[in-house]
Amino acid sequence: MKARSTLESSKELGSNPKKVIFGGRKLFKKLQKRHINGKAYKKLKIRFYIHFTKINISSFMEYDADFLFGIVALILKNLINLLIIFFIFHLIDNIKGWDFNQILFLYGFSSTSFAIWHCFFINTISLPFYTRTG
Repeated sequence: MKARSTLESSKELGSNPKKVIFGGRKLFKKLQKRHINGKAYKKLKIRFYIHFTKINISSFMEYDADFLFGIVALILKNLINLLIIFFIFHLIDNIKGWDFNQILFLYGFSSTSFAIWHCFFINTISLPFYTRTG
């Protein structure tokens, strides 16, 4: 169902429907076979991850304006946060013993931990909804 709607939307947008990324089933079937091991298995695994990363990015780019606005907003948010830190430490030397480099490290660490959570666990937000609706 989703594949059909994706192909129809690519036709409506005037893009080539043959360039829509499908075909992960062959890679998945190869990965299920346990007679492949060593370097061949690792290569196949890398191809699998690359393939589904492309699918994920193309699904984000289905709505081009939304995708671009999201990226621009994310960059602006991080730049504004950094500018605020720069501005504060331009006026004062430290905050209760914390200097500029330590605060910058904490900002980077918290941003990284949030990004990891967002990559792997963002769907836990909708878990109560799925529990209620079945």
